[in-house]
Amino acid sequence: EYSLKMPKSITHESLLLDIKQALEFEAKVLAPMRDAACLGATLIQLSPYVMRVDKGRGTEHLERLKVLLERLDTSAFAYAVEFRHRSWLEGGGLAGEAQDLLRERNVAACAVDGPTMPPLVEDTAAHSYLRFHGHNADIWFKKKPEDGRMNRYDYNYREEELLPWKKRLESMHGTVRAYFNNHPHANAVKNAKLFESLTGVNPGSPKIEKQSDLSSFF
Repeated sequence: EYSLKMPKSITHESLLLDIKQALEFEAKVLAPMRDAACLGATLIQLSPYVMRVDKGRGTEHLERLKVLLERLDTSAFAYAVEFRHRSWLEGGGLAGEAQDLLRERNVAACAVDGPTMPPLVEDTAAHSYLRFHGHNADIWFKKKPEDGRMNRYDYNYREEELLPWKKRLESMHGTVRAYFNNHPHANAVKNAKLFESLTGVNPGSPKIEKQSDLSSFF
């Protein structure tokens, strides 16, 4: 199966969530993939500048998200929302109103491992979604690193950094989809195979030390 992320033109450009484009994406892209039995989950990644309530713009983004999820067919498609601004947090977790909205629509709250959000696991859907972004906190908001790293995702996880997620997986519901976004130097593939081994999904998974090791998969 293939999981997709909604285009930035829907989730980022207006900061208001383009509902018309989202419905077109669902009908023209997601539905054919579902009918072909090759669709996994679809991620709605909010812009890091989208706050729960943007007082400066007078925008209630929670209400806008509610309208979007009510229009999408969340009963037919597995959706997940990735919140990236800390205004969505409250009392050590995702704000109650946001949790309630996701539960009503059976939409997963994307669990995130990265520099900007805490590693929260919220039970809001019959499926779960997890993204690993790396731990480059020092260059996360820089356009171009000055120390040889390709970009902010240029990160290779150590085993001890992934082990806490083995425990957290126990509280995740239904089908659990985990994705590594640390793509430079094939780190995403290397770390995904390591994570498979650590979690017992594929104990015999070959260890990948360098990019050239990927040739064994072809």
